[in-house]
Amino acid sequence: MGKKKSCQEVKVPRPLDAAEIRLYGWVEEAVLTQPSVVESDSLPEFRRSFLLMEDSGAEGDYVLEAAGPSDRVPFRAGEEGPHFLWVYQELFTRLRMRLPFSDFQRDVMTCYRVAVSQLHLNGWGFILAFEKVCLHYGFRPTIRLFFYIYDLHFPPGGYGYISFRARQGRKLFDSYEDSIQEFKWHYFKVLAASGKRAFWLDHENKPFSWVYWNPEVKDFTVYNLEPLEMAAFKFLVSLPGSLPKRNKFTCRWILDGSDAEVGKFLDDLLAMMADLSKMGPRAVLPTGSPSATATAAAAAAATSASAAVGPTPVESSTQVPLASTASETHRTKKQSSKRDCAKQKRRKKKAKVDEAFEKALGDDSAWEHEVDPLKVAFPEGFNFRKALNAGLTYVPVRAALTKMPPEQLLGESYHLHAKSLACLQVGVETSLAVKMKAEKELSVALDQIEILKGEMDSALSYLPFKEKADTLKDELSEKSLEHQSALDRIAQLEEDNWVLKTQFESFQLSL
Repeated sequence: MGKKKSCQEVKVPRPLDAAEIRLYGWVEEAVLTQPSVVESDSLPEFRRSFLLMEDSGAEGDYVLEAAGPSDRVPFRAGEEGPHFLWVYQELFTRLRMRLPFSDFQRDVMTCYRVAVSQLHLNGWGFILAFEKVCLHYGFRPTIRLFFYIYDLHFPPGGYGYISFRARQGRKLFDSYEDSIQEFKWHYFKVLAASGKRAFWLDHENKPFSWVYWNPEVKDFTVYNLEPLEMAAFKFLVSLPGSLPKRNKFTCRWILDGSDAEVGKFLDDLLAMMADLSKMGPRAVLPTGSPSATATAAAAAAATSASAAVGPTPVESSTQVPLASTASETHRTKKQSSKRDCAKQKRRKKKAKVDEAFEKALGDDSAWEHEVDPLKVAFPEGFNFRKALNAGLTYVPVRAALTKMPPEQLLGESYHLHAKSLACLQVGVETSLAVKMKAEKELSVALDQIEILKGEMDSALSYLPFKEKADTLKDELSEKSLEHQSALDRIAQLEEDNWVLKTQFESFQLSL
C-alpha cells in the first residue's frame, strides 16, 4: 500500500456545529476529534493487497470510500444518502477479518447493541479468536458461552471504544496487543455497489442495530450454562494451562498466522494437554463435540510428528513456542505436595487440641499433672478474651475456663466490665453533645421564625409586598416543620439518654 499519513500530521479538526452536538454529544470527545488519515488514492491498492469479502466473487459488490475532512467514525448516513458501514483498516490487515459477518459475530453485536466501529480492536480480537478456536475443536460458538466468559469493558471517560474483559477466574486469551491506538485513525466507508443490496440492511432496507454507534450499549451476565456448553467452557479455560508459564495465550497467536499454522498449533496444544492429563486427545475434548474424533486423530498425528522431529523453533512473534513442559509439571506437583503437607499439619494440630480438651474433661488429674488444654490451644500465650470468644461456641473451652483460679478469672472479668463501663460513658457523653447541638439548632430556628413573622407582618401591611408575604409565609411553614422535626429529635435523644443511664446504673450495681 501507499505511504500512510501519520496521525500526528493531522491538524486539529473543526468543532461540531449545533446539529452535530445534538446527535453526537454523548460520544467521548477524544473520538470526535479523530479524523481518518486514510486517503482515497490508497484504497485501490488496499483492495489489491487484502481481501474484503469471504467470497472472492463478491468483491465487486462493494466499494470503499475515504472519510471526508469533517467525517467522524460515529457519524450516521444522511436522510437521503445510502447507508454505509464504518470499518477500521486494521480489521483486515492485522486481524484477517472478512465480510459479511458470521452469525456469531452478528449475535454478539446485536445483543450488546454495539456497532462494528464502536468495538475496540482488542474486542474484535477476542471475538474472532474465540470463534476460531471453538470451530477448530468442533463445537459451535454461542453467545451464552461468550457472555459467560467475558463482560463489557467501558472507557472511563464516557461513550468511547468498547472492549471485553474476562470475568474473574475465566480468563482464556490475553488481548491482541496491550496498547494499540493507531487503528482509531484508519477508518473508511464500505458501500454497496450500484444495483447491489448491502448485507447490513434488513428486509425494510433499514440498517441493523450494529451499523451505527449506539448510546444504549447493554451488558449481559450468564449464570448457568447447558451441559455441553459447560463442558466446552472447562475445556477452553484449561487450554492456557497446557503451555509453559512463561508463554501467554494471546489472540495474536490465533489471528496472525495462516489457517494451516493456526490449525497445527491448536492440534499441538491439544496433544500437550492430553499428555499432561495422561489421557488420549479424544478424551480431552468436550463430550458431544461433533468433530472430536477427527480432531483427536489430527492431534495424535501432530504428537507423533513432533516426537520424531523435535520441538518447533520460534522464528517470529506470530509462531508459538511449544517447548517441553516437564519442568513446569514437576514444579506444579511440588507446590501441590507442599499445600497438602500444610493442610495435614493443621488437621493434626486441631486433633491434638480436641483430644487434650476431651481428656481434661474426663479426668481431673489431667489438668494438674499431664497437660494444660489452654496452653495446647494457645501455645503463643494464654489470652482470656480469645479463650472466652472461643468458649462461646466450643463447649470444651468453656468448661476448661471453669477450672481457672478465681483470682485470675475475677481480674479478667473486672477488666472487661471496666472497659464496658468506659464505652457506655463515652456513649452517654456523645448523646449529650448531640442533644446540646440539636437544642442550639432549635434556638436558631426559633429566632429565624420570629424574624420571618416580623417580616411577614410588615409585608402584609403593604399591598405591593403581598407576593413577598406569600413567599415568607411558605418559608415560615417550612421552618415550622423543621421546628417540629427538631422537637421529635430531642424527644428521641432524651429517650436514648434515659436508656443509657439505666444501663450505666445497672453496670455500677453489678460491680
